[in-house]
Amino acid sequence: MADASVMNIPQAFALARQHHRAGQLAEAEAIYREILAADPSHADALHLLGVLAGQTGRNEAAVDFIRRAIALRPDHPEAHKNLGVALKNSGQIAESITAYRQAIVLKPDYAEAHKNLGSALYQLRKFGEAIAACRQAIALRPDFAEAHSNLGAALRENGQPDEAIAACRCAIALKPNHPDAYNNLGIALHDKGENDEAIAAYRTALQIRPGFAAAFNNLGIVLTAKGRPDEAIAAYQRAVALKPDYADAFGNLGYALKAQGRNGEAIAAYRNAIALKPDSPDWQHVLAALSGDHSPTTTPCSYIRTLFDSYAGEFDDHLLSQLHYQVPEHLLRAVLSVAPGRRFDVLDLGCGTGLCGVHFRTIAKDMTGVDLSPAMIAKASERGIYDRLITADITEAMREADAFDLILAGDFFIYVGDLANVFAAAARTLRGGGLFAFSLERHDGEGFILHPKVRFAHSLAYVRELSHTHRFEELLVREITLRKSGPDDVAGWVVVLRQTSDPSACP
Repeated sequence: MADASVMNIPQAFALARQHHRAGQLAEAEAIYREILAADPSHADALHLLGVLAGQTGRNEAAVDFIRRAIALRPDHPEAHKNLGVALKNSGQIAESITAYRQAIVLKPDYAEAHKNLGSALYQLRKFGEAIAACRQAIALRPDFAEAHSNLGAALRENGQPDEAIAACRCAIALKPNHPDAYNNLGIALHDKGENDEAIAAYRTALQIRPGFAAAFNNLGIVLTAKGRPDEAIAAYQRAVALKPDYADAFGNLGYALKAQGRNGEAIAAYRNAIALKPDSPDWQHVLAALSGDHSPTTTPCSYIRTLFDSYAGEFDDHLLSQLHYQVPEHLLRAVLSVAPGRRFDVLDLGCGTGLCGVHFRTIAKDMTGVDLSPAMIAKASERGIYDRLITADITEAMREADAFDLILAGDFFIYVGDLANVFAAAARTLRGGGLFAFSLERHDGEGFILHPKVRFAHSLAYVRELSHTHRFEELLVREITLRKSGPDDVAGWVVVLRQTSDPSACP
């Protein structure tokens, strides 16, 4: 540092800042350290050394240096803002919010701090507060493209897709080469089902920033939705090549490979995803199914909710047109055959979009639908056939429900392996002589298994044992084809049981 050694501290600091602004970080750091060796209480050198440490990925050091600077100069808003950045980058999101807010207390018109506050609040899923912070940043600086882009992301998560799209387009108008804004726009367009426009937005983001792993991942999601699996797999593979610790992209890659029947590759992808994010019950469940692990006893609620929230728009067409799904008709015929002319108060478990409800409305006095997926419940509501709809776990819903004459579970037990709690809840919920009608995917072994299609199949012996335990009388068992799975028929049963308090009536 011969060029700094003959300077006084102000001259050395000016030179360090010059190097820093020019991206000559090693030179800048050496001079900052030389200044601090001469004057350990130089707050600005500590502050900017912390900023530089953050720029080079040393987040803990960044936090330490900037906190030392603030201890010497607590009224410096930029230092508090940069402390927030360092804390956020080190995963201390709540602490970063405190730092950003202190910067704003010291400088209320600090647009950058308001924008960063919004970003941190977004990470904590406080979307309403994030929107307010972004709007404040924009009010202070209307041409702040990054704040408009962040506002779009928060609006989208807050269930305001049209406003999100408008905010992202505003960001792009202000800064046409803003890849994050195009990525956020793509997500919002996908939410609206405008997938061709979403693909165009992601591709523009990637033209601007070819190494944008998140945009490759999001492009893969839309290509999957568009039925272009090979392109989707290539996009996910590009995402993980760019960002080898990208757990979500590995999970999405696993899903796409599984859908193509490439189970060995899918297993490897899911294992990578779980290694990066061990607390991931959905991926663990799918990995168990693919690898022949029969230990799971039910499907995680989060898996069901995510699957059907994303599937709700295409659910009816896919089941009826492509999978030739006829379980509701089989269930109705089965119930009518054992209880002709009877009308029921009906509880429809896993009601989905209401495919069973449509058929059973004709014999229902009153009908309640229960499903875990809010999107499926919204579709069921559009049919106008249910007297009430509940978004909840089925056993919880039955625990709080009124008594019913008929409980339905059409193609729902494929997501529930261990049926003991369901049978117990059904026995409590049904009135005397009430019916329990459901379908099962066929398993010719013992008990139940989770198979590689990530569905449970049950044996009749297992169901009959539960029926006996919970005092149900078997009225009907009929073998049916549940649906198609590729070119193959999926075999199963329709079962109708009747509640009885007489143990001798049970099989």
